[in-house]
Amino acid sequence: MDLRVTVHLDSENLCLPELRPLIGKDVEITVREKGKRARRRARKRPVFKVKSKAQIAKELDAIAKAQGVKPIRDPRELLGGWPESELNDGFEVELKKWRKREIVPELEGDL
Repeated sequence: MDLRVTVHLDSENLCLPELRPLIGKDVEITVREKGKRARRRARKRPVFKVKSKAQIAKELDAIAKAQGVKPIRDPRELLGGWPESELNDGFEVELKKWRKREIVPELEGDL
């Protein structure tokens, strides 16, 4: 599918409903400023290329390998915990008191 869209850019955010059928597909997007001055400037600027998912995955794999990162076999390895010395320090009780005072003072003691 080839598609040509001509728009006036008013901001860095674009809404291009014409691209909806291409969502989820690898595409190549070229943006050119119109006019003679634009063509002269375009010759001086490097072309910005969008990388495919496969290219990004290869780069991430290379970074992980260089850093010695291994795949996670069990997601529970990522779970941490609260330091033992701070488990029963009364923080939660005080937090509830602060919240009651700041939001609805008349609820003191109800929660």
